[in-house]
Amino acid sequence: MEFQNLLRYTILSASVATLVACSSADTATTPTTPPTTSTPVTISGSVFASPVSQATVTIKDGSGNTVAGPILAETDGTYSVDILDTDLAGDLVFESSGGEFTDEETGSANVVAGAMSAFVEGGSLAAGSSVHVTPDTTIHADLITKYNKTPTAAQTAFFNAFAHNPDFSVEPVDITDPASSSADDASKHAGWRAAVFSRLANN
Repeated sequence: MEFQNLLRYTILSASVATLVACSSADTATTPTTPPTTSTPVTISGSVFASPVSQATVTIKDGSGNTVAGPILAETDGTYSVDILDTDLAGDLVFESSGGEFTDEETGSANVVAGAMSAFVEGGSLAAGSSVHVTPDTTIHADLITKYNKTPTAAQTAFFNAFAHNPDFSVEPVDITDPASSSADDASKHAGWRAAVFSRLANN
């Protein structure tokens, strides 16, 4: 009889020990995944044929989904927009539509701007970065988004045709404005090219 009681006690103790061990193991192996957080990053820039007043700017991801905007550019063509840092990791297309500008060759005011864009490869932007949407960047973006070229192939094709590389980070200046004389050469060249391409597009 005492042996049977001892056996029952031993089995009960073993069962309790097993349950405790399982409970401890479950607690120890339960993974905890911290929540993913996204931080808004401010990106600035301009829409420029000459300065395009109050264009509508929208930022889309590589699949065409809107990740920021639409926003309205200022009367001098500049804009500022917040984009989540998680979206900056992927390819983006900055699109502008509408707005008006002054033709630098003819002096005609209130010329309606057509659609323009700039393609930005993922990981290229951070806080303080700028994206300037110009006729240059539009041709480059179209080669990627409409003609399915890779960014590298698009840049090569653009360079072979126009002997320079489009650079969305350079802020163009209005070369007819005397104040532009103090700008650096890269900005002057960008402004001159924008005026040429804009004129070609209107011809």
